[in-house]
Parts: sequence; C-alpha cells; structure tokens
Amino acid sequence: MMYPARLFTAFLLWLTLGAVAAQSDLTLRRIAPADWERASSGLDYHKDVPKKSPPPTAPSSRDWTQQTETIGNLLQILAVAAAIALLIYGIFRMLNAPQNRQITRAGEVITLENLEQHLDETDIAPFLQAALNAQNYALAVRLYYLQIIKNLAGGGLIRWSKEKTNRDYLHEMRAHRLSNEFRGLTAHYERVWYGNQSPDAQAFADMEPAYQQFLSQIPPA
Repeated sequence: MMYPARLFTAFLLWLTLGAVAAQSDLTLRRIAPADWERASSGLDYHKDVPKKSPPPTAPSSRDWTQQTETIGNLLQILAVAAAIALLIYGIFRMLNAPQNRQITRAGEVITLENLEQHLDETDIAPFLQAALNAQNYALAVRLYYLQIIKNLAGGGLIRWSKEKTNRDYLHEMRAHRLSNEFRGLTAHYERVWYGNQSPDAQAFADMEPAYQQFLSQIPPA
C-alpha cells in the first residue's frame, strides 16, 4: 500500500508530465504501478520531520550523594568554627573577669557581704587590693583583720567558726606571745568598723604597718 505522501508526489509528477506533454505535443506514457513503486521505494520523507528534544533528566542518586556530602562537610566546618569561637570567648571572659569574684565549693558567689561566712575558702587579697584602690580605708582595715583571723586559724592558733566572735578569738589567743598585739589590733578594728571611726589616708598609712607586721609573725599553715 502506498503512503499518502508518495501518492501526493506521484499526483504532482503526473500533473507536471501532463502539462509538459500538452505544451510539447509529447505523448504521455503511462507508468505501471509496480514500476512506480520500485522507482519511489528509496524516497524517505520522514527525515523532514523535526526531531523532538529529549526530556531533561532528573539528578541521579550519585549527584544527590555528592551534594549531601558537601553540605555535611560545610556544616561540620561551621560547627567546629563556632565551638572554637565559644572557647575563645570563654577564655576571654575568664581572663577579664574581676579578680575578686570567687565561687564557694557549694557554688555560691563570694562577695563582700558574705565573705566572712566563707572565710576558710576565700582569697582575701583581691578584695583588699580593690578596697585600697578605691581608698576605702575602713573596709581595708576590716579586710586586714579578717586576713589575720584566717591566718591564725590556718596556723593552728585559733579555731575559726562562723558562729564565733572576736571575744572568742581573744580568749583562745590569751596564752600566746602575740596575744597583746592581737588585742590591740582587735580594738582598733572594732573602733573603725563598729564605731564608725573611718580613718583618713594618713591615719591608715600610720596603722597599716602594724597589721602587716602582725601577719608576718603568724606561723604558716
């Protein structure tokens, strides 16, 4: 069976030959269908049809795996960078934290208000230095006296307790060679701290060596 395109081509060829024959008085020769079939069998009109573009292919599983690994590596790098930044920040805060900020074994922050309650685990030196820098001489006298109590307890000369008073410590020191000096410093401390006789710079400068000398005579722990 002949294809429609071939029939149409044959029809046009027949019309052309007819027109040529009419003009040139040529005799039209009929072509047998079998001969025409053989002559036109090599013609292919399908090549004139435009080819369709192939549909876009979806990403393969290998592409998704590579993308996932890339994202995972990036997130890991960001996590490490964030951890390093937090560590550096923590070290910076620790180095720049106030030196008089101390924590008890129970996790309580030691301040000037509760320092005497935690005397056995408190480093008084930073508090004393802060008082001297602020020229708060009454507070400096109190801190010197608390340092004396702490060192006497550390040297085994008295037994420190939060419930004890200065009278109790004087009684424990009564037979020691430093008893008289300790009694004099205790009286001075009570006048300043409890008697509101805050010393000025000169009065404190005159009295400070006595506290320092007494501290130097206490036997070490």
